[in-house]
Amino acid sequence: NSDNRNDLWFDHLTVTDWDLNAGADQYYAGISIQNNPTRIVVEYCSFKKRATLSDADPGQRDGTGNGIWIKAGTQYGTDSGGQHVFRYNTFVGGYDPIGSEVDDDVRGGFFYNTDIYGNTIRYWADDAIQIDGSNANIAAWNNRMHHGFRGISGCPTLVGPLYLIRNTYWNLESAHKLG
Repeated sequence: NSDNRNDLWFDHLTVTDWDLNAGADQYYAGISIQNNPTRIVVEYCSFKKRATLSDADPGQRDGTGNGIWIKAGTQYGTDSGGQHVFRYNTFVGGYDPIGSEVDDDVRGGFFYNTDIYGNTIRYWADDAIQIDGSNANIAAWNNRMHHGFRGISGCPTLVGPLYLIRNTYWNLESAHKLG
């Protein structure tokens, strides 16, 4: 967990078994950064979440803890935030493998100028990619999502534009939540 952090680069990490106490909050994440972080890059990482240590395989749809969780909003000031890149990662299990908040704030979520592409996501409990909030020039493309609840959530999109391009989904309960 990191507060007030900018210019962080996570490359070729393996992140496993976060939130084994099944906390109800999303910030019990593999990577959790709060307070309007700017220029966070997560690439070529592997996230594998088991519900408990006794589970033989990752991928339980247990509903706790995000893989990546970013928190931004006006309550943290207006001097930073956004400009993130999440690319070529693999996620198995968890709540929102790529998630953000605050949803109802024009500076919330990933805020602005964020790219999410080339990720493979499977067996999650809520949104594979949750990009709710401002969504000012946010793009998600060429992501592969299967065997989970919902593909991409962009609800609300308070500023826009939000681009969803050539994402592939199968065996989901719902592809999108937009509004």
